[in-house]
Amino acid sequence: GVGAECAKGIVLTLALNDRFTVLNLSCNVLGDVGAAAVSQAIYESRSLVHVDLAANDIGHHGANAVFEALRHNQSITSIDLSSRPGSLRNHLAKHNTQPLE
Repeated sequence: GVGAECAKGIVLTLALNDRFTVLNLSCNVLGDVGAAAVSQAIYESRSLVHVDLAANDIGHHGANAVFEALRHNQSITSIDLSSRPGSLRNHLAKHNTQPLE
């Protein structure tokens, strides 16, 4: 699966191409480091409208990076950080579940 190092390559690809509207990295092994890398793409992208990071073993540090990037992004209309049964569930803290303002 896609891990943190691969996520950095994906971020570079997204930075060089504005044709991508969906980023689906669900059911991989991003963890907090990979989520932080993807958050850079979220911050900079003007074309992404949906990001799927479900079931990636993302904890509250990775989620915080994603949410902070979303505060600066105006194109993304939906994001999936849900968990699925298994060992790579996302582990968000309660404070991560508050709506963005």
